[in-house]
Amino acid sequence: MMTPQWFEDDNGLYCFDIECPGIFNAKEEEADSIYHLFGNKLEWLMDCTFIKGTQSDKDLIEQNMAREFERTREELEHHKKVTLSATVDNELLRTELVAKDKVLSFGKEIIDIALQGGDADGGCIQELGVKHGSLLEDRYESAIHGEKGRREGIKPETN
Repeated sequence: MMTPQWFEDDNGLYCFDIECPGIFNAKEEEADSIYHLFGNKLEWLMDCTFIKGTQSDKDLIEQNMAREFERTREELEHHKKVTLSATVDNELLRTELVAKDKVLSFGKEIIDIALQGGDADGGCIQELGVKHGSLLEDRYESAIHGEKGRREGIKPETN
C-alpha cells in the first residue's frame, strides 16, 4: 500500500525533501517512490497488476476528494470577500478552481475503473479527459500541423 514518504529531490541547483506516495521497502530499509515503482513517465505502469479496491478504499478516496473540493470551495468563498480591486485575482482563482474540479472528476473516474479491477487504455483515458473537460479535441489544420499531424491521427479539417 502506498503511503506518504519523504524523498530527496535534486533539481540541479539545490536539494530539498519532498513528500510523495511510496512504499516502504523493509529489505532496503528505505522507501521506493511512485517514480521508482512506475518510472518517471509512468512507463512501467503497464507491468503492474491492479487489485480491485474494497468499498472502504473507495469511500476513503471519495472522502478525501470531497474534503479537497470543500477546501477549494472555501478558498473561493474567502476570495469572494476581498475588495473590488481583487476582481482579477478572483477570476484567476475561479478559473483555477474550475480546472481543478475538472481534473478531480476525471481522476475519480479513472480511480473508479482501477478499483473495480479494470484498466483504462489510451482511448478510454482520452474519452474521459474530453468528457470531463480536462482534454480538448484538436482539429487538423495543415497550416498548423503539417503532414506530421495528419499521420498522427488528428482529424482532417472540414469545409
